[in-house]
Amino acid sequence: RANVWYWRPLWQYVTVTCDDILTEKDMESGAYNDGHRISKTKAKKIASRLRRLDRQGKIMEYELGHKQFIKSLSKEECGICEGTGRRKKHPKKGRAFNNAGDMKCNGCEGIGKVNNFGSHYPFESEEIVRFAEFCEQSGGFEIC
Repeated sequence: RANVWYWRPLWQYVTVTCDDILTEKDMESGAYNDGHRISKTKAKKIASRLRRLDRQGKIMEYELGHKQFIKSLSKEECGICEGTGRRKKHPKKGRAFNNAGDMKCNGCEGIGKVNNFGSHYPFESEEIVRFAEFCEQSGGFEIC
């Protein structure tokens, strides 16, 4: 039941570590909500692999590397204020706010920069361990 922010890094880790278990179609379809099915046999093999990697400390090692990667990402220009730190001026037509152009941007708190979009995708070893347990008990699963 991982949400989109947790699912993508989780599935990426599974595809990297289980590329000999999964087909190209499995790996690609896992990134979409299209109902792709992973068989019971594959789910059990994924669970076994992930448990082994956890015992070896490989998942935690990957988590630390992922966190370093996230920290290394450069800030991006705020899309709300286009990097000015101030809200855009109010529209000439329609409902307008009197001081729209004079307000500090709430998207970037007036800085003009925001965290890189990639930083919204956390990786936590606990999620992988829970996913391994799910795989073991699932009888196979659909990605949707």
